[in-house]
Amino acid sequence: MEAFCVNENTPLFDTESLKNGNSSTIPRVSECYQQTTLYALPAFFLLIFSPLVIYDFKKSTKGPLLRRTPTTLRIFLCGFLLINVLIQIVYFSATFTWNQNLNPSSTSNGALPIAKFLALLLLDISLFLALILLLGCRRFGLATSGVLFNYWLLLAVCGIPRFRESVELWFGENGRDNKDYFAALLFILYYVVVVKILFISCFADHSRTDEINQKTCPEPSVSFLNRILFIWFDGIARLGNMRALVIDDLWNLPERDKSKHLTKKFERIREKQFKSYNQQKIKKVKTPLLKKNQNGIEETELLETNGYKTDYSTNKNEFKDNSSPPSLIWALFLTFKFSLFGAIFYKIIHDLLQFAPPKLLDLLLQFIETPEANIWNGIGIAVCMFLLNFIQSMFIHQYFHIMFRIGMNVRSILTSSIYKKALLLSSNARTKRTIGEIVNLMTVDIQRFQDMASWINFMWSAPFQVLLSLYFLFQLLGISVLAGLICLVAFIPINAKLSLAMRKYQQKQMTLKDERLKLMNEILNGIKVFKLYAWEESIEDRILGIRKKELQLLRRIAYVNAISSITWSCAPFLVAVSTFTAYLLLDPANNVLTPRITFVALSYFNILRFPLAMFPMIGSQAVQCNVSNKRLKTFLAEDELEPLPSNNSFGDSSLSISLRNASFSWSEEEPLFLKNLNIEIKRGSLVAVVGRIGSGKSSLLSAILGEMYCKSGTVEIDGQIAYVPQQAWIQNMSLRENILFGNTLNKQLYDVVIDACSLQQDLDSLPGGDSIEIGEKGINLSGGQKQRISLARAAYLDRDIYFLDDPLSAVDSHVGKHIFDKLIGSKNGLLKTKTRVLVTHGLSFLKYCDQIIVVKDGQVTESGSYHDLLKSSGELSEIIEEYVLKQQSTTDTNEEPDDEIMDVLDELEKIHPEKSLPRLSARRVTSESETSGKAVMPQQKESTTTIPQKKLITKIIEKEEVFTGKVKFGVYLEYLRAVGLISLTFFLFICCQVYLVLLPIFGLLNGLIRQKRSKKEILLFLLRQNQI
Repeated sequence: MEAFCVNENTPLFDTESLKNGNSSTIPRVSECYQQTTLYALPAFFLLIFSPLVIYDFKKSTKGPLLRRTPTTLRIFLCGFLLINVLIQIVYFSATFTWNQNLNPSSTSNGALPIAKFLALLLLDISLFLALILLLGCRRFGLATSGVLFNYWLLLAVCGIPRFRESVELWFGENGRDNKDYFAALLFILYYVVVVKILFISCFADHSRTDEINQKTCPEPSVSFLNRILFIWFDGIARLGNMRALVIDDLWNLPERDKSKHLTKKFERIREKQFKSYNQQKIKKVKTPLLKKNQNGIEETELLETNGYKTDYSTNKNEFKDNSSPPSLIWALFLTFKFSLFGAIFYKIIHDLLQFAPPKLLDLLLQFIETPEANIWNGIGIAVCMFLLNFIQSMFIHQYFHIMFRIGMNVRSILTSSIYKKALLLSSNARTKRTIGEIVNLMTVDIQRFQDMASWINFMWSAPFQVLLSLYFLFQLLGISVLAGLICLVAFIPINAKLSLAMRKYQQKQMTLKDERLKLMNEILNGIKVFKLYAWEESIEDRILGIRKKELQLLRRIAYVNAISSITWSCAPFLVAVSTFTAYLLLDPANNVLTPRITFVALSYFNILRFPLAMFPMIGSQAVQCNVSNKRLKTFLAEDELEPLPSNNSFGDSSLSISLRNASFSWSEEEPLFLKNLNIEIKRGSLVAVVGRIGSGKSSLLSAILGEMYCKSGTVEIDGQIAYVPQQAWIQNMSLRENILFGNTLNKQLYDVVIDACSLQQDLDSLPGGDSIEIGEKGINLSGGQKQRISLARAAYLDRDIYFLDDPLSAVDSHVGKHIFDKLIGSKNGLLKTKTRVLVTHGLSFLKYCDQIIVVKDGQVTESGSYHDLLKSSGELSEIIEEYVLKQQSTTDTNEEPDDEIMDVLDELEKIHPEKSLPRLSARRVTSESETSGKAVMPQQKESTTTIPQKKLITKIIEKEEVFTGKVKFGVYLEYLRAVGLISLTFFLFICCQVYLVLLPIFGLLNGLIRQKRSKKEILLFLLRQNQI
């Protein structure tokens, strides 16, 4: 700096005023430093960090800011500053040229004026860049910018010395006689405008697309200062102070934290991982087929082609040995890497700043020990300590805010991924996974990931803080620090052993938890059976047996945690004692624990306390997260259903579905269940699939949907699919929500669907209409109502292809006819233009179908129109004949004949007059009778009797409430009972002994102090007490 300011007679700081103890003047900054370094510092800051603002422009999806916003005023004021600094440059150049022409020998060279000129020019360039960034903020809807706020803050702070000089020049005794009064005036105007911009930057702007209401989270739309001080949270904190918060008091999640936004990026990363993983998984090991022995004789295996054989067993073993599922932790890191790097930056700054207060404490102690020191030294040190702690607090709270948000987002992503994976599991993989295990993954394992994500940076931060503390302690105390380091190293093998034990116990605990939840799920699903057979006690014994083993493991885990916590809690004390002892013993004559050494060393030891206390928690969480990582990684790598085939290879645009020589099985190891299927279904046609029980009708739909393994052949589908299963999936929501299922409401389409599915009469009779709450699995609905809601849900989706798996079996005949005519049928049905594949047992609907597919023993035996199949006397005719003959013994001749069945019999007699089939009464052989050939069995049909309204309730599950206020004494009593009488007695005994020992000491000490004894006498008294 001295070489840079060659023409400056005054030093960088006025150190003489600092040395003079009687001086009360504030230390000054040299003019060179004011007009060079303090100009350049804010400019370099903006030039370095301006790409971050440009990156925010790129990410922004908001519209332009409103014109009447703080940004508009900042733009005008920034333009004024740009002109002001430009005038300063021109004035400074003209003044310097004029002075040099008048007195060329006044300066030895032009180093200083050039430095000032370049600093002003750099400042003007930075102001021009700031103006461009402000225009960009208004264009891209950026409500606030931390880079620009800190730039204005640096300009204001760095301008304080020059502003002080300028004010003194103007308002001092000799101010107006100074030759630079105009430059001072320019700077005063400049500084006032800078402070004005800084003040305006404390408030955020609003774009035209901002939706501001009480439920919108204010954090993304507040100013930078508001965000770093968490002022936006004050409202909900005040509300929580006045009363207990409820869920409605909370804001909606910001868009960046919503699951639909987070999972998109995560799924893209996982797709890339699984692409390479699946390529390795399906890779087959091929070995040459032609082999010869030592005598030259071929040992070729028969029934092999192409000169190669596929060794599946070798391939599986190779995959198991050398392949592992894609890394889940790496995918999460790539998803949150930018947020994580920002948090790491905050953590590093905080960790470095916390070592500054001990240095300042050392300077403060030196100041106290030096009576002749200037008072401004102490004031400056105290102010610096305050500012450092304030800045340190801001950095650490921003760090925790980011990390806890990352933890919340990790939980959201993993929950969504497991939920989707559970729905996409293949049939083979689904048999390996129980509901209890999946529930554990979504609760316990994900919670461990969330906890670890929030504290993961302490895995490097804690050792970093420990090493820095030991380094500064080494500078202060020398080689004696090794004694404390040895103590720390001694704890490592102990905690390593504890971590291994913790890992083993955690694995056993998760296995028992899975077993218990699986058992509980089975009990809840079959509770009626357990009640009827009075198995309550035996089931209770099984559950308590598993729970007892869990409690034993939890107790062992608690013991391990307690030992680990005790060791690391004692570590700071043992390190300090061993270090001070070694320091005194190494050189008793020279090594003296002065206040400077003692207090500064204790400050470093206090810094050691937190990272050492974090080691047991981080170690425990790391072990638990490692166990959960393996479980989650294995589950997410399970086989999925094959994706639905695309329509790229369709040669005929009139087809919707095509199966060519397709064979399917339920798993890769099982034999074929559906064999050599050749099916073509035209677009917009109604196709019925019939067959006996177990022939493979529903499996055919599952195969097309991709739920079975396609061993050979091709499957081609053109269009989106809606599927109505035999067992309706009803959730605990309102009836309307079960139909919409997350889609937006189209009232006109909704009403048409309700009428087509014959639900209007039910809605009129139900209290609350379609707003009535439906219990889980539709417990308060009849079978027919559940099936019609499932049909309505599929119809409302408006898809191209509909798979209907016997949807009319649970409804009465007249309701079934209404649904078929209004919804499924090709004449007036709502879905008449769609491709419909109907698995049915109803005889009366077959003649309305465009095509009938007959399935027997997993094969398509015949396919064609209704009349063609009856004429062929094939499988369909046999099914109808067998069914009619089996009903002869159960016929009630007093009942009126069913017209639909009579039409079928008449049709058969016309085609085959040689066959005389018995005429059965109809109420036995209804249109919903099974074509499977089995005897009629009583089936649960939908009751046409309306349930009385007084027995129906609109709300089934009441809103849960939590206790608020003070904790009752009974809760504490339960904790005391859990502790146990022996442990509680021992604890109270220790407390009493400590109280009896300390009471006389404090009593005598208090008496000595009141008697105004000297410090030496009190110290001697305490020493005698310790000797006793």
